[in-house]
Amino acid sequence: MIGVDTKVIVRLLVETAWVLEEFYSYTRTQIATAIDGLLATAQLKASNAKAVNLALQRYRSGNADFADRLLGVRNTLAGCECTATLDRKASKLAEFRLIAAGA
Repeated sequence: MIGVDTKVIVRLLVETAWVLEEFYSYTRTQIATAIDGLLATAQLKASNAKAVNLALQRYRSGNADFADRLLGVRNTLAGCECTATLDRKASKLAEFRLIAAGA
């Protein structure tokens, strides 16, 4: 088994979700199931499975992107009060706060 930097795993999961949605028109449920399948493989271990699973739960039940859900959960679990963003859509999530451009 080979360990992989968290950024590689996050990138893999986020890009997978994006490609499945944008190019293959997968539903939110299908995307979550695909990510669950990746996490269940012996060759891939998420360094923070708790964060990924919590992000998947929130992704399944909401309308935010998986990337935003995962970023928000990871930052919250790391002790962050919030995640600063310029993304108005993401700023509607409880973990995020909109900041003004140029602030």
